[in-house]
Amino acid sequence: EPYALALMTSDGVTTEDADLRWVARKRRQQILGTLDYSAFICESALRTPFGGSEAMRDQLSHLLTARDRGVSVRVVPEHQPYGIMSHSWLYMTYPHMSPVLNVEVSEGGVYLQDEQAEPYRKMLDLLDHIALSVVESWTMLRSMVKGK
Repeated sequence: EPYALALMTSDGVTTEDADLRWVARKRRQQILGTLDYSAFICESALRTPFGGSEAMRDQLSHLLTARDRGVSVRVVPEHQPYGIMSHSWLYMTYPHMSPVLNVEVSEGGVYLQDEQAEPYRKMLDLLDHIALSVVESWTMLRSMVKGK
């Protein structure tokens, strides 16, 4: 929570809005263990200590235990020549409808569907190709927690 709130307020989000967004994120996190969910995280984000060093260490430890909650964490190595991680987005698929995309923007989130979501499917394929494996990502996170 301290890491997420510090990240949001660093972008100019008010403390009140950040608190509301945190509540929404917590609600989404409650269902993650029941879904097939992969999180792609840029290595540079893992090296930016929003909220200070203690909040960063707690965030990295939280990510290390993600697989215990049914979440795959994949690190996208730094210095990749791709702009696909320029903003946060969530690509969701359902059995009987077209994919839905949630894009986080400065004032909240925007939902896209159908042909507007399709470019993000292609981005997922690219992320799957360039990101470290789950095991490699876990090893990197573990090393970062240990301060190496």
